[in-house]
Amino acid sequence: MYLSPNFLTVKNFRTLVVLLGLILSFSSGAQSLSIQGLGGYQFFGSTYSSAGKLVLAPEWCSGVAIDFGLNRNVGFNLMYLYQGTYLRLDRSASFYEERLFDMNVHYIMAGTSYHVPNTSKFTPFGGVLFGLSIMEPVTRQYRSETFFALGGQGGVRLSFSERIGISGRFQLLAPIQGLGLGLFCGTGGCGGGVSASSSIVQMNTLLGVDVKLN
Repeated sequence: MYLSPNFLTVKNFRTLVVLLGLILSFSSGAQSLSIQGLGGYQFFGSTYSSAGKLVLAPEWCSGVAIDFGLNRNVGFNLMYLYQGTYLRLDRSASFYEERLFDMNVHYIMAGTSYHVPNTSKFTPFGGVLFGLSIMEPVTRQYRSETFFALGGQGGVRLSFSERIGISGRFQLLAPIQGLGLGLFCGTGGCGGGVSASSSIVQMNTLLGVDVKLN
């Protein structure tokens, strides 16, 4: 994995410090703790510009996740995911594709996880995710961009023993590019609302070793 100087900004450093603080705080109160090494394939992710469609090429990805079990079924998890890919420009009018530059995509996510109770070795799980997405061009010509991100995940864990297993999961990750706040008033009073939009939606399938530490 390549980390350019663009990634090591004050904002990203603060994010990593907050993430470390969350790990320490939740590990002290968790009933169980497990760690997963993840690998898989990440695809989709595009947006439109005046020159054409900008596409993040599908590529392999890897990461690590930590799950804190608050009780037998409900947990809280933290995840870091990395994808080394490249950005290309699709000119639909001329059916021409141009590779622009290499891109590192980082997701630093936190979320909830619910494990469906059962007596078999297969334990389905699912949950929502929220955190940050960092788009890092591997060139000094462009600066990295950090977005808030939302997502969801679902999968299943296969237990080989009380502590060792494998987990497979599917994730939907959406960096938030637009955030709006509205306020309106009428004869019945006033109200407000928040809206968010994202055109860069990525998906992935991941498989990894799941080790319970306690």
